[in-house]
Amino acid sequence: MKKVKQLIIAMIASLLLIVNTVPSIVYASEVTRISQKHQAVNEAINEIDIILDNPIYVSENELNSRIQEAKVRYPNLSEERMKELAYQTLSPYSFRASVWDGQGVTLDEFAWVVENLIAATISGGIGGIGNLVKQKGLAAAKATLSRVAKNAAMRIGVYSAWLAGTLERVFDYINIFYNVGYAVAQWVDARDFHPNNGRINAWA
Repeated sequence: MKKVKQLIIAMIASLLLIVNTVPSIVYASEVTRISQKHQAVNEAINEIDIILDNPIYVSENELNSRIQEAKVRYPNLSEERMKELAYQTLSPYSFRASVWDGQGVTLDEFAWVVENLIAATISGGIGGIGNLVKQKGLAAAKATLSRVAKNAAMRIGVYSAWLAGTLERVFDYINIFYNVGYAVAQWVDARDFHPNNGRINAWA
């Protein structure tokens, strides 16, 4: 009887120890996971910032190939306009002064600029987004794409505090694996100062 009591007491003590220890282990594991995710996001942002801070070289052949492939999606843009926008967005020193006319840029122009800059800065281009997610995680991939989209807005001259906030969260709502440039442009156009007018209006 005494042994049974001791066994019961030992089992209860073990159970109490487990009950008190498991939450701490789970909490520590969750904190580690969140910390690693945050670190991966910061590393991804630092990596893409280094790329975006410098002029990006794309060969004429590569750009022409990209334009031929994309012009089906952007029938309202001539090849010349696509090339002009592409070269403008490959340099961090670009600025479009005429944006101050308040007209913004068209949906297709913004979509093409975002798509082109993603293709130029991410290994594997638009098709490399899946690999980016595999290598760095979904949160880091979204942070990278957000940074690229913000830079595209700056380089085409439609950047504003409102648009920066919008581009910070757009990748939580759109499909990043299909026609991402156009998805970004549509999402922004539906929420900008003149919704659904086919232009990106970053201010009233």
